[in-house]
Amino acid sequence: MAEKQWGSVRNVVVLGPPGAGKTSLVESLAYFTGHLPRKGAVEAGTTLSDRTAEERSHRHSIDAVAVSVLTGGVKINLIDTPGIGEFQAQVDLAIAAADAALLVIPAASTLGPEVPKLWANLEEKALPRIVFINKCDRENADFDATVEQLRATLNPHIDPIELPLPGLRGIIDLVRDRAFATDGRQEREELIPDTLAALEAAAREALLDDIVSEDDDVMERYLADGEIDEAQVISVLKTGVARCDIAPVACGSALTDAGVAHLLEILATLVPESASSPTEPPVALVIAATSDQYQGRSATIALIQGTLRPDTVLSAAGTSREERIHQLLIPIPGSAQTALALQARDIATVSKLTAPVGTWLTAPHARAPETLAMTTPGYTVAITAENTKEDEKVAQAVSRLADDDPGIVVSREERTNRLLLTGMGATHVAIALERIEHRSGVRVATAEQEIPYRETVSRSARAEGKYKKQTGGHGQFGVAVIAVEPLQRGEGFQFVDEIVGGAIPRNFIPAVEKGIAETLAQGGPQGYPVVDLRVRLIDGKYHPVDSSEMSFKVAGALAIKQALEQAGTEVLEPISRVTTAIPTQNQGDVLGYLTGKRGKIVRTTATAGRDIVEIEAEVPTAEVGRLAIDLNALTSGVASFTICHDRYEVLPKRVASRT
Repeated sequence: MAEKQWGSVRNVVVLGPPGAGKTSLVESLAYFTGHLPRKGAVEAGTTLSDRTAEERSHRHSIDAVAVSVLTGGVKINLIDTPGIGEFQAQVDLAIAAADAALLVIPAASTLGPEVPKLWANLEEKALPRIVFINKCDRENADFDATVEQLRATLNPHIDPIELPLPGLRGIIDLVRDRAFATDGRQEREELIPDTLAALEAAAREALLDDIVSEDDDVMERYLADGEIDEAQVISVLKTGVARCDIAPVACGSALTDAGVAHLLEILATLVPESASSPTEPPVALVIAATSDQYQGRSATIALIQGTLRPDTVLSAAGTSREERIHQLLIPIPGSAQTALALQARDIATVSKLTAPVGTWLTAPHARAPETLAMTTPGYTVAITAENTKEDEKVAQAVSRLADDDPGIVVSREERTNRLLLTGMGATHVAIALERIEHRSGVRVATAEQEIPYRETVSRSARAEGKYKKQTGGHGQFGVAVIAVEPLQRGEGFQFVDEIVGGAIPRNFIPAVEKGIAETLAQGGPQGYPVVDLRVRLIDGKYHPVDSSEMSFKVAGALAIKQALEQAGTEVLEPISRVTTAIPTQNQGDVLGYLTGKRGKIVRTTATAGRDIVEIEAEVPTAEVGRLAIDLNALTSGVASFTICHDRYEVLPKRVASRT
């Protein structure tokens, strides 16, 4: 197709708690701009954002999806995101590509616990935001109460710029000081009802009081005249939004389309346009991807700077891989357009792109931006094909899924070599498993991962390993005498050669060390790899004809087995360092939970300006398998945490007895 021309571009990430109506609102915005002849429905799995079988089956978003709409010469790239917290990794990338956030909140009696977390994330990123209070058509909807909750919980400068008309037949525009009724895709202006005149006047005065504080000259005129014109209100309001000083609140219903026309205008007018030179080297971020067994893989990229054209070759940051950009497809519903060039701050879909989601793509030899801070996955299961002959198919599907989902980490279990799939929580992992089965056509079995216990010696010991074997020709002969002694935690395995006088020829000593090292790795008396010990090779014997590397390797293995039995071993368990950020009101429950898991609290830190406390704890790795699930339950899904291996400690005997 020929390239479609448009004016400026706005990237808007659509955020909100589960059930807020984000996907339906994106559908309504696309319908209102004329890109859709009719709206799809989440319940029917027919919306623009319902791209995958899993999304249609579960009736909620799983991936971030970009939808472009054109209005008044402005292209608005809407990035619809999942509301469930376990898909936060997709949200993080969408935020990184956005100029502003559209926070969708249902008009309800109470705010969901996810809303403060979303707001804190936007505050941290200093991302401008606009609030849309959805579902104002419901019988129990309370717009005023919702606004007051937002102000009390999040920020006092959350200011309505609209009020709903009775029955949500339209909205009152506080900036224009007029009412507009919705009639299909059209709106008609009408008088503000007398019953709402006083309420509207008070709300408009409060809005203007907040707006004029952004500009001293405008404030002087406002104080002098008691009024400012519409153009000045919009100009100063735009400044306040860009500075994150003001979050304007619109209202309506994605179901009935009330308020949607005004929301489009608000997004086109108030969302700041990020400045970027088209002559800079291109830098793009892969923010989403989908794989189809028939159409292959396509990825959504956000061009952060520069200009991008088809056939451009970019480098994938952190790798030696290069990616050729094929057709640039602009995701306009119903009439997807190809672009001859993509300008900075725009978004496009690219086919045959293999770079994982979250990858920076840059001009060759150009410096990539810093790696984005991503939410850490913390719930792991081991996976295998029910028919072990199909394990390779599963492994391929898992690898492709990890490239498409930034919240998935894939590894191998140390002893069994089983695949380990780590996600954000039980829901996230369950859907990932559905996708693996769908893509591979193979039924998958899951199990808990093994805890990587270790052993170490309790005391020093001395032992002799003797290997003697006589055959028809040359025999095998080797004797190794060793002493073992414990080391400090984390010091690993040390081998010390103390042979003097040629008791063992120099060329056979590496074989002794190899036999010892392999035996330690295979496991000690209690079945776990042995660490944190020093082995001294102090004596031995050899035969000038029958000795060989093999005989001394076996002698070393026999010697270390005897030494471990004599010294005695104790089991070491891995300790994880857990750092979690939770609402202050949940502090007691979480502290009790962590200590109940044999955790040691290292510190607790209150976060300035937020009702959040950060807890750092050391917890046995065997106790954190359900951490993601349990923290979600204790905090209504708003906890965030990081987890990493810290060290090994001796497993308490009372725990070892039941392990």
